Amino acid sequence: MNARVAAELARCGVQVARFESNSAGGTVADSIAKRLVEMGALCSVQKKYTMSNKETRILAASPWVIQNCVFRDVSLYQPGSDYARFMTQLEGFVLDGKNPHDDAPDAMSMLADLLTKQVRPKARAVRRPF
Repeated sequence: MNARVAAELARCGVQVARFESNSAGGTVADSIAKRLVEMGALCSVQKKYTMSNKETRILAASPWVIQNCVFRDVSLYQPGSDYARFMTQLEGFVLDGKNPHDDAPDAMSMLADLLTKQVRPKARAVRRPF
């Protein structure tokens, strides 16, 4: 699986990939980073330890995901594809019950965290020094 993830990151030209470093995530990130280096891909693999509750994190990120992410129409992907499985997990997440597969909503909550908590540089006009 790690080889497949690394190959997709390289194929899509991903420049930054963030992995949760809780439990096995850190080992997965290290393995993928190693494979990317072997492939010559320029991708920064980051690990982030998360102490927050997963369900709370998903709930807090859901408004951002709804307002800022665009997903393919069901007619534009094959049933059973990776994308279809992702969407099934994302759309099937419930707060008042068990979620045996919550990787998709968790990944989207991490994406929201990555994109909303970045330091954004601000430009300011200054008088020419010479």
